[in-house]
Amino acid sequence: MVEETRSILSRSGALRFFPSRHSPPPSSAIATATDRVGRIPELDGLRGLAILSVLFCHYGYCYAPAPGSIGAWLPPLLRLAWSGVDLFFVLSGFLIGGILIANRKASNYWRVFYVRRACRIFPLYFVVLAAFVLATATITPQPSSWLLKQEPPFWNYPLFLQNFGMAYYNSFGSDFLGPTWSLAVEEQFYLVLPFVVLLVRPVALPWVLGGLICLAPMLRLHWLTGDHFLSSYVLMPCRADALLLGVLCAWAVQQPDVARWLESRRSLLFAAFWTLLAGSVALASQYQFFYHPMMMLIGFTWLALMYATALLLAVSSKETPLKRILRVPVLRKLGDIAFGVYLLHVPIVDLLHLWIYDAVPKIETPAQFGVTLAAFALTIFVAQASFVFFEKPIIGFGHRFKFSRKPDDLDRGPAPMR
Repeated sequence: MVEETRSILSRSGALRFFPSRHSPPPSSAIATATDRVGRIPELDGLRGLAILSVLFCHYGYCYAPAPGSIGAWLPPLLRLAWSGVDLFFVLSGFLIGGILIANRKASNYWRVFYVRRACRIFPLYFVVLAAFVLATATITPQPSSWLLKQEPPFWNYPLFLQNFGMAYYNSFGSDFLGPTWSLAVEEQFYLVLPFVVLLVRPVALPWVLGGLICLAPMLRLHWLTGDHFLSSYVLMPCRADALLLGVLCAWAVQQPDVARWLESRRSLLFAAFWTLLAGSVALASQYQFFYHPMMMLIGFTWLALMYATALLLAVSSKETPLKRILRVPVLRKLGDIAFGVYLLHVPIVDLLHLWIYDAVPKIETPAQFGVTLAAFALTIFVAQASFVFFEKPIIGFGHRFKFSRKPDDLDRGPAPMR
C-alpha cells in the first residue's frame, strides 16, 4: 500500500517538486522521501510507533499491577499508549483514501480495491480465528474464561461485526480476539469510503469530510449517555474522525496548490503539532483512560488532529528531526510487520501466562515481567515469519490487480477542482 501511495503522490503532482537523488532541494511542496524500492519510510516509521504504543498499552498498562509491585511505575508513563490505535486509524485513512481518490475514475475501481484489501486482511485474520476455535476446543474452560469467552458470539468475528457485539455487551469479549474490534471498524469504513470518494466531487470532498469529522464527537456523546457506553469507542461512525482526518490529509497532498500552501507554512504545522501534543499530555494527565467522557467527547478528535499533523510533517519534503526518527530501521521494520504484531501479541502473552501461571497476565514480579518480555520477543518473531512466508506472497498476488486509468488521467493527476 505504501508503494502505491508514493506512485499516487507522484501522479497527482504532490511529488512534482520533490528532488531526484541529484537535484537541488525544492523551495515548496508537501512531498515524501522514498527509498530505492519506492516505499515511504516515514510512514513505515509512524506505523512502527503505532504498534509500539499498542504493545506498551496492552503489555505495560492494561496488565499493570497493584501499587508497590515491579510494574507499578508503568501506567503513569503510558497514559497515551492506548491511542496507538488512533494513529493506525489516521494512517489507514491517509493510505486508503489516497488510493481511492487517485483512482476514482478507474473502470475496475471496486474490484481492484476489494481484492487487494481481502489479500491484505483476510489470510492472517482468519488464521487467528481458526487458532481461537482450536484453543476453545483444547483449553480447559474454567481458568481461561477471560481468554475464550463467547461474548460477543463467535459468529460476529468472521463477519467483522464484533464491534457491534462488544457495544451490545459493553465488553471487549474474549481477550484472545479483543483487539480485533479495530479491524471491524476499518472493514466497515472500507465499505463506506469508496462510495463517498466516488459520489462526491473532489472540490466538495474536504467539506463533506469536515462535516463528518465534526459529527463523530456528537455521536460519541449520544452513545456515552446511554446504556451501551462502549459504543462510543468501538463503533465505526464514532471513530470516523480519525479515519477521515487521514483521508483529508490524502486529499490535501494530492492537490498541488494545497500541497504548496502547506509546505510554505510548515512552521505553522510544527506549531500546531507541539500545541496539540501539549494538549494531549494535559488530557492524559487529567483523564487517564479512554472511557472518561471528556476524553471521548474531545480527546479522541484532539489526538487524531495531533497524529494527522505529524503525518503531514512526516511526508513534508524538508528534512527534520521527526523524519530522521521515523526512518530509524527498527521502527520501519516494526511498521512492516505491524499487522501481524497487532493480531498476535495478545493471544501470545495470554497463552504464555496461562501456560506458566494458569492466570491472567500480570507483571507484579520479575518472573512475570520476564514472561511478558518473552511474549514480546515471540510475537515479533512469529509476526516476521508470518509476513515473509505467508502474508507477503498473498499481498503480492493482490497487487497483480492494477487500477485501469485513461492516458489523460495519468497525465493530469486527480480530477480538476471546479
